[in-house]
Amino acid sequence: MFKVFIYGTLKSGGDDHHLLLGKFDEMKPAKLTGKLYLREDDGIPYITVPGRFILGRGSRDYGRDNALLSKLEIPSDYSPHEEASFVHGELYYISDYQKLMEILDLFEDFSPGHESEYDRVLYPVSVDNGESYSLSWIYTIANNSAEKTDELVSEGIFIPKDDEN
Repeated sequence: MFKVFIYGTLKSGGDDHHLLLGKFDEMKPAKLTGKLYLREDDGIPYITVPGRFILGRGSRDYGRDNALLSKLEIPSDYSPHEEASFVHGELYYISDYQKLMEILDLFEDFSPGHESEYDRVLYPVSVDNGESYSLSWIYTIANNSAEKTDELVSEGIFIPKDDEN
């Protein structure tokens, strides 16, 4: 089962959720250790995560990427500290993943081996409020580095600008 963490416009209720509708087996609320930002120029969300816990990089070989979910293990020293910031989103479980992941990679401007806006990386995600973590694919901003002018969303929850009021 392919697992991908969604935190922005693709979330249920988001403007782009239609790309996922009817194409996943299960969805659960989830969170990960990281920071959520909104780009200054267009308000598009992105995340950064502690780089030492990125356990793999995505490829165009989705079968290989899916196999990594069960082959790799979260390091035994992985434990978010009490002051850690979290990004809240949804974890999608996808059995028929080939076409959907092609769509998501294209949507997220992720192209392995080429300059991309986002990276798809393997990272620990929690579906039980931080009690335990499992590996999932997530999209981080390319180079996993925030711009100084972008807005940090301290509560770690993306709310589209139209939905704030």
